[in-house]
Amino acid sequence: MIHRLRELLHSEYGKVLSGNKKVKKTSLSRVAGKILMIFFVIMLLFTILSRAIESITVARVEVDNPRRDILTHTLMGTGQIAMAEEEAMNILPDYHIDKVYVSAGEAVSTKTILYQYRVEDLQNKYNSINNEIKKIHNQIEIAQLNTISVDQFASPASLLSLQQAKDNLSVARAKLSEVQADYEGFLQENKKQPLGEKNAEFNIDLEGKLEAVKAAKEAVRIAEQAVETSNLQYNISKQGDTDKIKSINKSNKITELTIQGYRLDLREKEKELKNVNTLLNTSGKVTSPFKGIISHISLVEGKTTMGDELIKIGVGYYVLKGEFVSEQAVNVEIGSKVKITIAGGPEDKISTKVSKLRINEKGSPELVAVLPSGKYRMGEGAQFKIMTQSERYDQCIPIQALHESGKNEYYVLVTREHEDILGKILIATRVKVDIIGKSDSMVAVKEGALSQKDDVITDSSKYINDGDKVRIS
Repeated sequence: MIHRLRELLHSEYGKVLSGNKKVKKTSLSRVAGKILMIFFVIMLLFTILSRAIESITVARVEVDNPRRDILTHTLMGTGQIAMAEEEAMNILPDYHIDKVYVSAGEAVSTKTILYQYRVEDLQNKYNSINNEIKKIHNQIEIAQLNTISVDQFASPASLLSLQQAKDNLSVARAKLSEVQADYEGFLQENKKQPLGEKNAEFNIDLEGKLEAVKAAKEAVRIAEQAVETSNLQYNISKQGDTDKIKSINKSNKITELTIQGYRLDLREKEKELKNVNTLLNTSGKVTSPFKGIISHISLVEGKTTMGDELIKIGVGYYVLKGEFVSEQAVNVEIGSKVKITIAGGPEDKISTKVSKLRINEKGSPELVAVLPSGKYRMGEGAQFKIMTQSERYDQCIPIQALHESGKNEYYVLVTREHEDILGKILIATRVKVDIIGKSDSMVAVKEGALSQKDDVITDSSKYINDGDKVRIS
């Protein structure tokens, strides 16, 4: 274009030089007019080009205005179908499990047999406990004999008491020799018997004789202690009545505490004996004490219990138990509506309400929702969804408009008009905001930073910063 303009000027200039004055004047005017026209055409072309370049380089943005709104919060998670409550059955240690009849997930009633002990082991256990009870009775009786009366505690009486204690010691030692001889004789008599022929009866007899030896040794120990006590009482009887009474009371208190310990052991053994006897009457079979669903069982057939085995039975109605992240549970409370979809079940969602909010065994927050009447299976997987609403906030903006500049510091970009050579332009301007509420799609901000008329940038065709030129789509 410039080349053609130059040729046109040369042509007109030649005409001017070759013509008369009048022609020269007319030609100059024509040249100036054409030049001016060409200038305006060039300016127009450059303006169009500038606008085209600007449309390519300037970011196109979408905006929204702050408005009053309610935030909707959605909590989603997974859980399992379970019974409302669980009852636990503790298993005693050192019992052989002969048979287990149920497994997790099975329905049981109060007549359902859960498992069975081996009867032979129960009988041996019964005999062993019975021998221990006899031993405790003997220990109580011996301890009672060592109780000393203050009224008869005088020097002659203390001497007599000492002599009696020594006599008791002699009797106890003689008894120990007798039961030891009986025990050794029993072993010698059965030494020639083949190992395979030694049955449970032999073991029971052997255990009984061994317990008799232990009881006799305990009697000797207590009798020796009584001799020491009597000897001490005899020696201090010469010190005066006050010291005598104090010493007697102290000795009797020790004896009393010893007897109390024996009686506690006795009650425990009698209780255990009663339980074993009940099992023997049922041939070792144990029935469920509850009606419900087996939710956990750790018994193993053929194994001897260790004491940490457990049976749990779910009772009552069906519920959904679901874990969730506590930070997401905004406004979730007891009574919140929940939609439940059971894996592999009907597509229709089950509508119910949250009945409990608690911390489960893993230390995670958990919700419990009662299921309506229907057919369910323990352990079935399920998904749940809870939607809650907040109070109404005065200024809410789309969450995609929010930018984070640091820890708990946020800002948005709004458009502001500025004057330019080519006219008014829009500039992205950074505005700091304080969050007072948040949902999955909206954010509530504190009033003052924004006005209802502000165009808050929610999206852009390219990355923009504070001070960048923008245009609204």
